Amino acid sequence: MSMKNRLFIKKIFSGYLKLASRRRYVILLDIFVLLFAVYISYAIRYSLRLDPAHAILLFRNSFTFPLCIVSMLLLGGTYRFVWPKGSIEEYLIFFR
Repeated sequence: MSMKNRLFIKKIFSGYLKLASRRRYVILLDIFVLLFAVYISYAIRYSLRLDPAHAILLFRNSFTFPLCIVSMLLLGGTYRFVWPKGSIEEYLIFFR
């Protein structure tokens, strides 16, 4: 990985860690990322052309998927114990 890529990743994670100082920001950011993931999955599958039937499915799944994931993370205590204690070095390990 080149040095410019590492600096870019460090800047992304430093911005994320600024948001991660508060639990509600992390939850909102996770919901946004999960909503974006649902949209991207439908966009890739249907070549950015959604007919009304698939748009209804996208709308329904964009609520159920993040709701399931975030509720399990809340019940498991991830937002209470894991996210606030992470550092930029620990998150960069995932990209090596």
